[in-house]
Amino acid sequence: MNKKLIAIPILSVLFLSACGKEDISNYIEKDFHGINGKGSISYEIDEDKIAREIYKVTSPTDEDLEKKGVYDELEALSDIEITANKEDNLKNGEKVKLKVTVPEEIKRLKSGEKEIEVSGLKKAKVLKNDDIKSHVIPKFFGASGRGSVEIENTLPAPLSDLEFKVKNDGKLKNGDTTYLYLPKNQQQALANSEYVLENDKGLKIKVKDLDDIAKDPTKIKNYDSIIRMIDEKKTETYKKDEFNPYDYQVAEKGVFYKQFDDESSEEEGLFDSGSTNGTLVKLYHVKRFHNEDLEEEKHIAIGYTNIKTDRNNTVNVAEIEEYEKEFDENESLDTVKDLLKGYNYKEVK
Repeated sequence: MNKKLIAIPILSVLFLSACGKEDISNYIEKDFHGINGKGSISYEIDEDKIAREIYKVTSPTDEDLEKKGVYDELEALSDIEITANKEDNLKNGEKVKLKVTVPEEIKRLKSGEKEIEVSGLKKAKVLKNDDIKSHVIPKFFGASGRGSVEIENTLPAPLSDLEFKVKNDGKLKNGDTTYLYLPKNQQQALANSEYVLENDKGLKIKVKDLDDIAKDPTKIKNYDSIIRMIDEKKTETYKKDEFNPYDYQVAEKGVFYKQFDDESSEEEGLFDSGSTNGTLVKLYHVKRFHNEDLEEEKHIAIGYTNIKTDRNNTVNVAEIEEYEKEFDENESLDTVKDLLKGYNYKEVK
């Protein structure tokens, strides 16, 4: 249902009494928009024409309107209701019926209906599949299995404003076939630009360029090299020298691996810059002594993140990032293991 809210101008006036009631449907302005088959209609009350022809009004003040007894009646024009039996998906030659309801307080107008024929809708231009392939470019990013996509639209204006989508965005995997498509609400925007799609079911596209993260780290060809790097990092961190006067007792408590972040939790490590997909750590129980006095003991996870494999299932160790996470002193080994499980880690046997 559409309602035309009519603002009454402040004017000066000459009034003549109306004889009988005028049919309000004679004072409807309408227009058709869009393309043939997907057209729409807009309509409103011609307030100036009503004021001029029915109330004989030119420039009254509020005080003048009240004296003449028509102020309330003119204000009530804002309560006139217009409905159409169909408002969209219109085609040329089709009939649309408009119904206008006038409030009782308006004495000089009566409710009415008007049937109008749809006309003037243009023939649609076709947005071809080849144009979409050339100008709507999906850019895949993230981890394979959790991949996302960013879409760059280089179509000419106004088509450049269209927002295309990719099915299963956020769960994409290298090698998958998915669909680039235009959502229904965007198809209406396309129609408003006098276009239709050559194919509204979407275009098949192949997912690529996502980071491959191993499901089982022991299957990585240079897994032992990464483990050796973790051991070397631990030794370097806890050695006693002129810059570190402490003694340490370090006991290994297990190896843990996380393929993907748990989407429902947030893990923050010392070197964490966001995603921690592909993280391999060793868990240590570390005691720190000074002059043989125990000063501190806690569990610490040391390892590497951003562990991505190439097509040969090998990791470029120059690209992996150091990762470290300390746990509170009062957290037991069982508690720490539960926390790691909550962060989506699994123990590597």
